[in-house]
Amino acid sequence: MIIGIILVVAIIFRLVNINQSLWLDEATQVLLSQKSLYSIFFERTADFHPPLSYVIYHFWMQISQTEIWLRSLSVVFGVLTVYLTYKLALLIFNRWVAITSSLLMAIAPYHIYYSQEIRMYSLAVFLSLLSVYFLVLQLRNGFKMMYKLGFILATATLIYTHYMGLFLIIALLTYLFLQKKESLIKLLTQFLIIILLYIPWLPQLIKQLQGGVNVDSYLPHWREVLTLDLYKAVPLTIFKFSIGRIDFENQTLYIVVAGLVLIIFGYLLIKGILILKDDEKILSFWFIIPIILSLVVSVKTPLFQPFRLLFIIPAFYLILAGGIYQSARFRYLLLLVVIWVSLIGNIFYIFNSRFQREDWRGVSNFLQSRLNNDQIKVLSVWPEPFPPYEWYMNDKSALHMGSDLPYSYSEIDKSLNSVKFKEVYLLEYLQDLSDPNRLTQHWLEKNGYQVKDIEDFRGVGFVYHYVKK
Repeated sequence: MIIGIILVVAIIFRLVNINQSLWLDEATQVLLSQKSLYSIFFERTADFHPPLSYVIYHFWMQISQTEIWLRSLSVVFGVLTVYLTYKLALLIFNRWVAITSSLLMAIAPYHIYYSQEIRMYSLAVFLSLLSVYFLVLQLRNGFKMMYKLGFILATATLIYTHYMGLFLIIALLTYLFLQKKESLIKLLTQFLIIILLYIPWLPQLIKQLQGGVNVDSYLPHWREVLTLDLYKAVPLTIFKFSIGRIDFENQTLYIVVAGLVLIIFGYLLIKGILILKDDEKILSFWFIIPIILSLVVSVKTPLFQPFRLLFIIPAFYLILAGGIYQSARFRYLLLLVVIWVSLIGNIFYIFNSRFQREDWRGVSNFLQSRLNNDQIKVLSVWPEPFPPYEWYMNDKSALHMGSDLPYSYSEIDKSLNSVKFKEVYLLEYLQDLSDPNRLTQHWLEKNGYQVKDIEDFRGVGFVYHYVKK
């Protein structure tokens, strides 16, 4: 009965704001998923992800291509994750921890956000949890064929969904080597099968890794977008897992709130980790090892972002619930504090549009209402179409610049010297990377264009309307 209510709560929170516009990454996902299966497997070398989520969306999109339908797949996996958190906690803890951890997962603001994302993250969280669940079943109840198949399929599917799943495999092997050597010997065949199943993908993985390593050579500031400063990485991950994707414009307030959240949640995490015993210790390896590996890899390849570590969030809340349970005198007070922090994060996300996704649908509606003749053109300060622009604007193509970033004035002049349009709508999106000195605006003004009006769209930035004098 209680878990049923918790699942209803999980569904409600994940359906709120589900009709948001697609943003850059989501539009990339759907455009790539539209392509042929051959293209999905062999022609995505610039996209650093395994193929499975694209294959799933390829077929999911055959039914409908509305934002609600596309997001509903992640919602399903998000709700299943809440239920499986309950089941795993029952297996290794007790009913109180099971109810608490599933409740916290149901209202977890960071998980809710990505349970609405048209990407692979919600599926990866579910599969990582399923993998751990089947492994614990084997350790607790014996090496039954159903458990073996479940573990192999869940883990293999995970690493075909998200590369960070490889870190989970390393974490599980480390746990078994240090804590369960006898069981490791019995499980080696299963891990070997998983590796063999992954071998066909290794050539494509190598190509994508080369693209990630070389990103600085053709896009100097993209590393800053892809990864965090390493000294911020761990505290920011814990903070975002706790309160979601919100921040505060007032830096003093942000530091105070972040400090309080980190103290409370950090205390509960440490307490929860220290009390783990026997099979429960798998949670600490699941939580800690991927963070360490992400830090190490990010020194060379831009990688570390909290959302890429989302697959460890069930371990986060299971450990947290265990820490709360062990705080006997203040158990319910601490639980209320954690619930309150989660609800604050959700309230900000639901009611403050600043924390919602980029409004490319709004940009599209705005531009389509104004592109009414051949003398009006959209200008993008980027070498290729932005995926959400391509998704929403259909055949209304934009002017683009060259491929040598960041742009020099001579490169801009070369790209735009044939522009003869009476009106130009300039998209500022990602211009801090492509043209940080705003040389494009300078070129337009030098060549007889003046700003008539400016529109601001959430997450996308300014759209400048230039008119020829």
